[in-house]
Amino acid sequence: MRVHLARGRWLQVGFSVSRQVGGAVTRNLVKRRLREAFRALMPRLVTGSYVITANPEAAKADYHQLAQQLAVLLKRLDALKPPA
Repeated sequence: MRVHLARGRWLQVGFSVSRQVGGAVTRNLVKRRLREAFRALMPRLVTGSYVITANPEAAKADYHQLAQQLAVLLKRLDALKPPA
C-alpha cells in the first residue's frame, strides 16, 4: 500500500485500487475496508489531500491488517496528531 499526502486546509481522500488487485468484487471490498480504516483515523489526521493506493497483496489482507498498515504509513508521513 502507498499513501501520498499534500498538506492543505481541508481533509480529502482518494482511494486507488487497480485491476491487478482482483476482480470488481475484490477491489470494492478492499476499498470499503480502506475507507473504514481511514474513517477511524480521521479525528487524529492533519488536514490535507490523501491518496491511498492498494497493491495486489491488499486483496489477501483482512481489515485489521489493512488498518494497521495504514496507521503505520500515516505515522511515517507524520500525518497523525499525538493522542490527546
